[in-house]
Amino acid sequence: MRRTLLLAALISVGYGLEGTPVAQGCNCPFPFPSICLGSATADPPTICAGQSVRLVTGAAIGLCLWSPSESVTDPLACMTTAQPSQTTQYFVIYVEAFGGCAVTREATVVVLPPSPTPTITAPASAVPGQVGLKASVVLHEGRYFQNTYEWTIFNGEITSGQGTNAITFSAAQRPVNVDEEPLGVKLSVVEKPYGSCPSGQATTTIPLGPVRNPRPVPFR
Repeated sequence: MRRTLLLAALISVGYGLEGTPVAQGCNCPFPFPSICLGSATADPPTICAGQSVRLVTGAAIGLCLWSPSESVTDPLACMTTAQPSQTTQYFVIYVEAFGGCAVTREATVVVLPPSPTPTITAPASAVPGQVGLKASVVLHEGRYFQNTYEWTIFNGEITSGQGTNAITFSAAQRPVNVDEEPLGVKLSVVEKPYGSCPSGQATTTIPLGPVRNPRPVPFR
């Protein structure tokens, strides 16, 4: 019965021949020819790429059908989540509970672009165990807040500056080689502007050269 109602809604309130909704609308049975309720919301309506949004309809009888369905967790649920990669206009078909109207409702999710990926300035090379090394990116400041910076390191240790645009770090005493890549200290950073989407991850590798053997001291 619920699938029959859903199919009738698809035919009567705004789906094209290929199953794509073309407009918001409703089809109400007698004695409610002019009452058309129902709603659809996206919470939050604006997200960053990679984030999820909750899609919710008003009170519904039976199933709901969301379209486009590719990024929707459960396209037949009246409360579900979606993770669109770009700004998307979602339509949903369902039978609303008050008047039994088959309705098409719309909710738009705006996906903001990431902030520009920063460029890391770091030493051209280092040796295992070297300390006091410096790395930085350009500092960006808003009117009231400055951006924060999330650094990660492999084959080394950040000794100061985490969260800022400039860090001090040391190279590992015993670095390891992964996936046959050149031996080095790998630094990455994501810039997080206040009130905007994070940047893409910037990465650089500082090659590690051999440790020079100290001159032997003759035994006396």
